[in-house]
Amino acid sequence: MEIINEFDKNFRSRQTSYKMVTVLSLLEVCDNEGKAPINKVVEKFKSFYLRRLEAGKKVEKEDKKIFKITELSLEEIKNILLDNPVHYLREKGLLTYDKHNRELSFNQELIDFSETQTLNELRRVAYRHLFDYYKDLGGLQITIDELKGLPPEYPATANDIALLSGHNRVKGIHPIESNGFKAVVVLCTLGGENYPNQWLDEEENVLKYYAEARTDEDGVKKFNLETKSNKSIINSKEEGVPLYVFVRRKKGELFHFSGEFEFQKTEKDENGNIYFLLNKKNGGVKSMGLPEVSADKIIEALKIFDEEYRNLENWWGWMDSPQQKFALEYEGKYYPPKMIISLATGISRDNFSGGKQSNNYLQNIGFKIVELDKQENNYEVEEIIEDMEKYIESKGFIFEPNFIRNFFLSLKSKPLVMLAGISGTGKSKLVELFANGLGATRENQRFTIIPVQPDWNDSADLLGYLNLQNEFIRGPLTEVLEKAINDPDYPYIVCLDEMNLARVEYYFSDFLSIMESRRWEGVSISSAPINLKGYSSESELYFPANLYVVGTVNMDETTHTFSRKVLDRANTIELSHVQLSKLPNKETSEHQISVNIENSFLANEYLTLLDCVEGNEDFLKRKVSILEEINEILEPVGLHVGYRVRDEFCFFLLYNQRFSLLHENDAVDLQILQKILPRIQGSSFSIEEVLDKLIDFCGNDYKLSRKKAEFMRGRYSNDGFTSFWA
Repeated sequence: MEIINEFDKNFRSRQTSYKMVTVLSLLEVCDNEGKAPINKVVEKFKSFYLRRLEAGKKVEKEDKKIFKITELSLEEIKNILLDNPVHYLREKGLLTYDKHNRELSFNQELIDFSETQTLNELRRVAYRHLFDYYKDLGGLQITIDELKGLPPEYPATANDIALLSGHNRVKGIHPIESNGFKAVVVLCTLGGENYPNQWLDEEENVLKYYAEARTDEDGVKKFNLETKSNKSIINSKEEGVPLYVFVRRKKGELFHFSGEFEFQKTEKDENGNIYFLLNKKNGGVKSMGLPEVSADKIIEALKIFDEEYRNLENWWGWMDSPQQKFALEYEGKYYPPKMIISLATGISRDNFSGGKQSNNYLQNIGFKIVELDKQENNYEVEEIIEDMEKYIESKGFIFEPNFIRNFFLSLKSKPLVMLAGISGTGKSKLVELFANGLGATRENQRFTIIPVQPDWNDSADLLGYLNLQNEFIRGPLTEVLEKAINDPDYPYIVCLDEMNLARVEYYFSDFLSIMESRRWEGVSISSAPINLKGYSSESELYFPANLYVVGTVNMDETTHTFSRKVLDRANTIELSHVQLSKLPNKETSEHQISVNIENSFLANEYLTLLDCVEGNEDFLKRKVSILEEINEILEPVGLHVGYRVRDEFCFFLLYNQRFSLLHENDAVDLQILQKILPRIQGSSFSIEEVLDKLIDFCGNDYKLSRKKAEFMRGRYSNDGFTSFWA
C-alpha cells in the first residue's frame, strides 16, 4: 500500500518520537473521514507519554521538551505538536491542518477510512518505528498494569510476554497470574504451512487459532486439550479471564496487540487438527454498544463531572467548540453528553458516536438535550486577523510580525489601548485601518478621530458643557457614546490623537472611572451613568460594551508623561520600528474587507478574574506566578502591581490561549513589555538594581522585554535617569 510505504519512509528520519505518536493519537480519535479536533489529538498525544511515565519508562531524550511532559500545559504541547510533527507531515502531504476549525486530519485522498486493514497496518508501522526508537531509552517492555489497557497494535516480542508469564518464550499461549490478576496472552503468527492461523473476516474480528500440540517420534502433531495452556483458553470465558491476542504476519516480526477476545468453541480442520475459534469482544473498537444505565447513574456522572472535570484546563470552553452542537441540561447547568455517558458507562468517548446516538440514549432515560446556540456570524478570529493584516499591508503600512494580533488581544482584554512611538510611524492611521477592516468607517460614523488639544483642563471639551445660553453642547465623545448605545451589535472605535498633548488625568479621569465601573447585568455589560450637567436625553449615558478607545502617544518636549492610574488601565504598545524599504505592492493594493464584523469579535468577556477562573485555575496559577516573581523585584521600590494589572494580564493570556494567535511565551513577553515596564522610571540607585534583576528574569524567554529593559538600563547609565519612553 503506497500510503503505508510513505509513512514508513518518513518515520525513518526520526529525531524524536513525535511523528509516530502524532499519527497514533490522530488514529485513536479521528472520525470516519480521518478528521479530529486538534485538542483531542493533543490530549491523546500527552496521555501516550504519561502512560510511559507511569510505567517507569523514559518518555523522550533529555534534551527534548516532551522529556518534561508533566510540566507542560496542553497549549504548550499543542505548539510542540504543530511546530514539529504536524508541520513536517503536512509538508510531505500526509496530514492536513485546518487552523480555522482547529482540525487535524489525514490526507483523505491517500487513505480509505473504510479499510480497517489499512488503518491497522498504519498503527503497526508507527509502533514498529517507536519500538526501534525506544530501544536505547528503555524499549516498550510491557508491564502487567499496561497489559490491562493496551491500545490497538501495541508491539511486543515473545520475550516480553515470556517475562510476564514466566513461561518459555517459544510458547504461543501464556497464562499469567500476578498479585491476584489473571489473564491469558495468545501470540499468533498468521499463515504457516500445516497450521495456518488466520483471520476469518475482513474486519479482523474472528480468529482461527490452532491449539498447542506435541510432535511425536513420527513427526505427527498430537493435540491434547487438557494441557494447561489449551485449558486456559477454553476456561477463560467461563472464569471471566481476559484473553489478550497479539498477532504477527510472519516469524521475525514484532507481535502487535489485536485486542481482547472471547473463546467461542473448538473445531477441527479437514486433517483433524484442532483450532480455537476466537471472537473479538464487542466486535471492534468503533462499533462498541452502550449498556443500559439508570437515571441515578447519569446523575452520579454529572456530579463527577462537576467535581473532577469541569475545572480542568482542557475542559475550559467546551461549549464554544465548533464540534459541540448539543449539551445535556440539568438543574441550570450544561454538560457534554458524550463525556457524561462515558463516565456513567465506563466506555471511552472514542468508542461511540456523539450527536443523535448520544442524545437519544440520554433522552430515553429522561434527560433534556438542548441545541447550543451557534450564531451565524460566529467568525473565526484567526481568519479575520489574517485578512486584517493583508488589508492593512495593501494600504502601504507594514508592521512587525504579530503586531495586529497583539493589538487585537489588547483591545479584547480592555477597551483602552495606547499606541506610543515617534511621530510619523502610522499610529493614527493604524487605528483607522483596523477600524475600517471591521467595517467601522468615518462615513458610517463608527470610527471617529478626536484630536486632543493642549488646553484641555477638564472633560468639558471631550464630553460636553453648558454654554452661556444654558444649552448643552455635546462633546465629540458624547456623540459617539449616543450612537454606540443605539447600535449595540457593532463596534465603535475612537482614536484620541496625541492624547498626551494635555494632561490625561485632567480631561480623561472621569471617563476612566466610568470605564472601571463596568459590571455584568445579566448577560450584558453596563457601567455607572455618565452624569453631565445640563445633558438631557431619553436614554441614559454610560460606557457601552461596543466602545473602544485608542490613544496615540508622542513623547517629546510638547507632551506630558502618564501617571500609574492611566498606565494600569491600558496596554501600552510601542510602535517605533518602521520598514521604509518595503514599498506597497500594486497587485495587492486593491485588497478589501467586505464583511461588517459584529461586536462579539472585540467584546470584552471578562471584567474581573472571577469571570474566567472556573476551568482555568491551573493555567491562571502558572501565569500569576510569573507576576508574583516580577512583584518580588518591583516591591522594594514601590512599583509592584495590583489586582487590576493581574486581571488584565490574565485576560490577554487567556484570549491568546483560546485563539492560538501567539506563542505562549511571546504573549507573556508582550504583557511584561506593555503592562510592567511602562511603570518604571526614575533616577534612584534602586531603579538601576530593578532593571538589572528584570533583565536576568527575562533571559531568553522574554526577548522583547529584555531588549527594552536593557535600553532603559543603558539610558540610566548615560543620563542618570530612565523611563520606558524613548
